Order: sequence, then C-alpha cells, then structure tokens
Amino acid sequence: NDVSGWRGAMAIEHTRIFSQMPAWKKDVVRLLKAWSRLKLPVAGLLFELIARSLHEPDRDRIREGFLAALKMIAQNCRQWQDPVRKQDQIDFRLTQHQWE
Repeated sequence: NDVSGWRGAMAIEHTRIFSQMPAWKKDVVRLLKAWSRLKLPVAGLLFELIARSLHEPDRDRIREGFLAALKMIAQNCRQWQDPVRKQDQIDFRLTQHQWE
C-alpha cells in the first residue's frame, strides 16, 4: 500500500528530525506530552514543532523552555511549518473549554 509506505517514510523522517534536536528540547517535548495526557490529547508532532522554535534560555533550559512552549500554546494563534512537508502548516487552536 503506497499510503502506508508514505506515512512510514514520514514517521521515519520526523523521528530523524527529533533525534537531531538538543537534549533540553527533547525534554521539553516529553514534558508537553505528559501535560497533554493530563489535559487534552494533542499530536506529539505539534510539540516537536513548538520545541524546535524555542530559543535557548540562559538558565534552566528545560523549565524555561516548557513555560515558553505553554505561552506559545496559550497565544492560540500560531501556525507551525511541518519540517518534513514544507508546504504544510500545522494549525493548532484550543477552545476555552479545553483550557478549563
């Protein structure tokens, strides 16, 4: 099946990109996924995109990165470019109910 092969190739490419991220950004992704499991289901890809866009803080990289990522999510109006399919934008918005 061409579709499953294509999806598998996409997953492998996303895994490669994640593996190249600095360790502190990977930890931010893990924290966001844990937070998400408690609050609402969100695709891990979104958290990887958010973490990739973070600037390295001067200190407490993981904590500061996690807080910066939550602020980005709270802004509720950002689109992130998929690093594999460059033409695709990942649009993510939370409703008021989802924040409660």
